[in-house]
Amino acid sequence: MCDKIKVELLHIHAQLRTLFTLPPILVAMGSTTADLWDEIITSPAYDDNDRPMCLKKDLLDRRIIEDLKSLEDHRSTLERCREEAFLGDREERETFEAECLSLFHTIVSALQNLTSASDTATTTQTLMTDQHRLLHDHLHSATAELRTSIEAAVRSRNPAEPIRGIDKEMQTIPYSGAGQSTQKWSSVQVTRKTQTMAKQENKRAQTRRTRFAEEQTQTAIEVKAENGTQTEWLEVVEEVERIVGHRRSLAGLEYRVRWCGYPEECDDWILDIKTDCPEAIKEYWQSKKKEG
Repeated sequence: MCDKIKVELLHIHAQLRTLFTLPPILVAMGSTTADLWDEIITSPAYDDNDRPMCLKKDLLDRRIIEDLKSLEDHRSTLERCREEAFLGDREERETFEAECLSLFHTIVSALQNLTSASDTATTTQTLMTDQHRLLHDHLHSATAELRTSIEAAVRSRNPAEPIRGIDKEMQTIPYSGAGQSTQKWSSVQVTRKTQTMAKQENKRAQTRRTRFAEEQTQTAIEVKAENGTQTEWLEVVEEVERIVGHRRSLAGLEYRVRWCGYPEECDDWILDIKTDCPEAIKEYWQSKKKEG
């Protein structure tokens, strides 16, 4: 519709331009001059006999009526174009206002939902905070009651009575490579069995070490017999080569000792107080720190 209005306006504009620019165009083309044009406009018309030409009133009236009709058509077209443009603008404005109003309602609804969700979250957070506070108070009171009960039980306990278990012969058992928090309760019979196993292990290691020393001595004797002038005695020295491990037992801290000249199966577990090798122990703990 707008394109049609534009085309009609351009047509009217072209007609008006032709009407008012025809004399200047004729003057510019040399077909006439400005003075001649003024004379044509201002001078009355005469015929060949120098008599004024009579105007044909009917022809003149018809011409004027046609011109007025043409102008009226142009005016009607302009009025219609203006009305259509006004209606189009109003329709676009109303559509835009309706879209803006709908968008406004959508935004208001979204904000209301967001506010409602925020209020719900705040309420939930408040309830959770209250529950957390109540739980904390309950745990605090329960801990205080438990501490009081334990202190009362400890104060009322006989010093000779065991702390853990029904059996009076119960005590904690430390394990190799484990902290105090991982100690377990066991009977004295198990403890005695563990001590017996440790003694048997050390005895077996000592036996292996003695056997290994005898084998080395026999090898040295055989080498001496084969080489009359060359003697190769393998000295077996009962000295600590290095510390290769540690563990805790009921007797205390024990170190696994690697003897000079003996293989791994001849290692012994010796108590810290009976181990006369402070430099080897110090070197062992320094290596442990580097590994950690």
